[in-house]
Amino acid sequence: MYKRQSFSYGEEAGVPCLEQGHRGYSYLYDNKLLVCYDMNMRATRTIRIQLKPTPEQATLLQQTMQEYTDCFNDVCHLADTEKISNGLELHRLTYASMRATAHLPSQLICAARVKATEAIKSVIARRKKQLKKYQQLQKQGKAQKPLRLAKTPQSPLCAIRYDARSFRFERNSRLVSLVHVQQPGQTRNRATIAVKVPPYYEQYLTAQWQQESADLIYRNGMFWLHLIVSCALSQTEPSGAAIGVDLGINRLAVTSQPRFFGGKRIKETNNRYFRLRRSLQGKGTKSAKRHLKKLAGRLKRFQRDANHALSKQLVSSCQPGDILVMENLTDIHERTKGRRTQRRAMSNWSFAELQSSIAYKAAYRGSHVEFVNARYSSQACSRCGHIAKRNRVSQSEFSCKHCGYKANADVNAAYNLATRAKSVSSGLSVKQPLVSVLRV
Repeated sequence: MYKRQSFSYGEEAGVPCLEQGHRGYSYLYDNKLLVCYDMNMRATRTIRIQLKPTPEQATLLQQTMQEYTDCFNDVCHLADTEKISNGLELHRLTYASMRATAHLPSQLICAARVKATEAIKSVIARRKKQLKKYQQLQKQGKAQKPLRLAKTPQSPLCAIRYDARSFRFERNSRLVSLVHVQQPGQTRNRATIAVKVPPYYEQYLTAQWQQESADLIYRNGMFWLHLIVSCALSQTEPSGAAIGVDLGINRLAVTSQPRFFGGKRIKETNNRYFRLRRSLQGKGTKSAKRHLKKLAGRLKRFQRDANHALSKQLVSSCQPGDILVMENLTDIHERTKGRRTQRRAMSNWSFAELQSSIAYKAAYRGSHVEFVNARYSSQACSRCGHIAKRNRVSQSEFSCKHCGYKANADVNAAYNLATRAKSVSSGLSVKQPLVSVLRV
């Protein structure tokens, strides 16, 4: 039988998370992890606010960010040199010396150490993954290049993480108070700065939304405050309807309703940006480099905007209580090998970001999200269960060689995903097939 395990936010490593504060449960199904999220906790949003500091305040903020960065880099270097990843041990080794030399308040020193601890743990996990992959290549005789492990985390200018004790945002006056470095002869180490709030974010500045934390970022000569707010979500009972969501290249998302999201315009725009960057990089002239600098981040912003617009359309097409079922794409590049002509297309879009956008929007609307094993979802017939590569006639055409069932290939895969979620939630044995029973 299936085995249910509870977890908290952050424990389901490698699976797109919803938001901090959510709880969920997981099933061991066919030796794979199926992750489900409960939507009765809290929803979080990040508000991007531009700060309007005076020249004196800007100087203080820059000095604060530089000393914060030095603390972050020093802790990372010590942790990697001494092979320490325990936060309490790093605090014992670094706090006293940093408090004596740096001009930062104690809250920011502790925040820099916590951030460095998270970064070093992430690097350790990445190195283990790299070593495991390299050992597999050695066994297969394919390890042609020497092993290159992830480097020690270092940042030229690290974003400052503020908590409730080190920052305060006044909703009515539109002023933010931030701690900074201690100045000689001054007892107050807080700066009250005016902010510019976009009209769209006004809905998140009501009493319903509570302020959690904030990150101070300096980019392109401007200071930005990423304010995190949260609110309680109402309990929504599952409706029992499972909607499969198949992600792809030609169509970014196809549901089992069936509905298609993301057409040729997104694909063509994405390819146009890629061709333009490749052409400019091939020239290598000063003019091309100036053009590349202007294009920096434009493709990423386009993809982020497309993911948000698509996820909003997809979630709006569902009803509260519905279950959205998506593929668990963890380590998908290691588990699958596409053709040479398909590799760029497979890795040139942020499907993890798309899944994350769908997940948190569905949570706020009251829908449930599940991630299931994607094995054979494109080759299996959703009507009779027959699995064969020849069933996939082309990119968009599916024709079962056993029962003759024909359908759009992405819609057929979405049917399979929806059925797998129903099979697990109903408590079927792991020996059950991965596809549905006869569907007419």
